[in-house]
Amino acid sequence: MIDLKFAKKILNILLSSGGDYSEIFAQKRLLNNFRLEDSKIENLTSGFELGCGLRLIYNDSTFYAYIDSLNKDKILNAAKILKSAVNQNQKIKVLNLTEKHADISIGKVEKYPSETFQDEKIKLLFSTDKAARDCSKEIIQVTCRLSDLEEEVFIANSLNNFLFNNTVKVFFAVNVIAKRNDQIRTGYKSYAKI
Repeated sequence: MIDLKFAKKILNILLSSGGDYSEIFAQKRLLNNFRLEDSKIENLTSGFELGCGLRLIYNDSTFYAYIDSLNKDKILNAAKILKSAVNQNQKIKVLNLTEKHADISIGKVEKYPSETFQDEKIKLLFSTDKAARDCSKEIIQVTCRLSDLEEEVFIANSLNNFLFNNTVKVFFAVNVIAKRNDQIRTGYKSYAKI
């Protein structure tokens, strides 16, 4: 995503006009949402987000820039523009970035959501709908929802810290409504995997 040598360069550019603190936040996200209701797909959305935020702090002021790209030239240009917000004595700071770890339980990803075609995800929703309806003739409505997210985050700052985090989340939920005579009952089950 962003290599450490480039991160140090950007952080130092931001501090070069006298800033007290600089930070990089880069993110890449891929997400999908599927909803099946009454045995038909009611909603299907997919998205891709990519960008880099730069922050510069001087005294009590905070200056921020955002680029919807991870292109090095664009990030470099944004850093040069952002540093002009502070016009003080030049500081030279030697950065030796040290990796920090988030307190997150990390499991092994057997298959990334992006490796599964949308058709397979839709088939899962329809087979779940059928299985729920096959349980009883009293089932009058089934709603299934499948969401997945793949996210990469890189953070580095002038306090000599950096963090790289890769997150994969999958959420699956089924809501079933049954009716017997004039009584209606609802059942719900969800499963999340991080």
